[in-house]
Amino acid sequence: MPEHVALPRFVLYAAAGAVGTAGHYAVLAALVWAAWLAPDLASMCGALVGAGINFLLNARLTFRRRATLTAAWRFGVTALAAAAANGLAMALLTRGLRVPWLAAQVLVTALLLTLTFLVNSRWTFRSNPR
Repeated sequence: MPEHVALPRFVLYAAAGAVGTAGHYAVLAALVWAAWLAPDLASMCGALVGAGINFLLNARLTFRRRATLTAAWRFGVTALAAAAANGLAMALLTRGLRVPWLAAQVLVTALLLTLTFLVNSRWTFRSNPR
């Protein structure tokens, strides 16, 4: 992807991600505050909700593609891997290192934003499939 396209696309990706992250954090907070799940498990649930929101927004706005079945399953694989990484990182930070759950989630979100952008732009929504 040319550099002149990458930055604006990343900004759109981050903006769409902010909407998905709002859904993610709402589910996370509700499950933790209701004492229904531990922060790492609640975060994984929230991540899956956020992923659904992100797929729809990114397909149409960021990558300007139709939400095809191929893109959907690729996004799903990426989202499941990210949700698992999210849960593992949250467990390490909150249980292992005793970082407060909200601070831990902010750190994990920042890391996964960059990683999932790279995967989704190069694989899920690539414009010139081989």
